[in-house]
Amino acid sequence: KEGTPIHIGRSLTLKATHHARAGELEVALQAVKTSLETYDVVLHSTDMAAEYGRDFAIECVAESAQWLFLSGLTDEAIKRADFVVERYLKMLDPEDVDSTMYAVFPVLQVYSLVGRAEDASTLFHHRILQPYEDDPGACEFWAPIFIPLTCLLQVVAMDEENSALLAEIAEW
Repeated sequence: KEGTPIHIGRSLTLKATHHARAGELEVALQAVKTSLETYDVVLHSTDMAAEYGRDFAIECVAESAQWLFLSGLTDEAIKRADFVVERYLKMLDPEDVDSTMYAVFPVLQVYSLVGRAEDASTLFHHRILQPYEDDPGACEFWAPIFIPLTCLLQVVAMDEENSALLAEIAEW
């Protein structure tokens, strides 16, 4: 099936990730744009997951929210993160916590950076922690960071809500 949307989508996500890691965010974002034009999540997500183990295109679009933020395009980063939550997360198997976390983690980071720590915490609890608590075997790779990430999201939320209390705790 050479040249099919799943393989093209996977190739473009590899290109985007490579350029993002090299600090070439414009090139990475262009690859994501091309991927979104070529790869239809609704039509191809199941096939990509079957072929490659998970939907790398969804993950790449989620990561691109971070790249937009780092490029100074905060409003676009928020829109992209919201888009991933509203449109793509429902495409992922909720019982596959590891795969879901790959898409959720970049969104958590963007939400935390733009003053939406409470949204990040809610997303994390509903999409990651609750399914993990229901079936701890559903997540092996990400599980060790769940407790630190929960604490970090609480601290960020505290900072947004009551920086005086956080300063008092830090001083203590």
